[in-house]
Amino acid sequence: MTPDQTPDSDQGRYTITEAAVRLGISREALRLRIRRGKVLSAKSGGVWYVYLPADTRADSTPDMTPDSDQGALMAQLHGDLAEARGEIGRLWEELQTRRLENERKDAIILALSQRPALPEPRTETVIEMPDTPQPPASTPARRGWLSRLLGR
Repeated sequence: MTPDQTPDSDQGRYTITEAAVRLGISREALRLRIRRGKVLSAKSGGVWYVYLPADTRADSTPDMTPDSDQGALMAQLHGDLAEARGEIGRLWEELQTRRLENERKDAIILALSQRPALPEPRTETVIEMPDTPQPPASTPARRGWLSRLLGR
């Protein structure tokens, strides 16, 4: 409680739990109101107390009279609900499609893993050719035409 805030004589002092029940809100909501300075409170002996008018009571019977704002809100909520259900249906179908795709892929992977291995590729021996051509060693020397004519 700040110096400019003082409880009135007609205000009662309640613990956070008691005040939350009287206001009809949760204890966390009341703590947030205390932090924001919306509710007069003070700490005494390690316990937080809230100062409320003595006639403060929770509204136990909420107003259930429909008005135009509630009707529009309900229509909006029904539209949102229908849209959300449509989206859920679309996502469910997509999930089923993905599940079938995964099962098909798993079957393909299983079939490929159970296939016998391919034989090793053949390796051919490469013969290196020398840079300069060598004449064959066993070929007879050629004789000229005059030597053949004279028989030499």
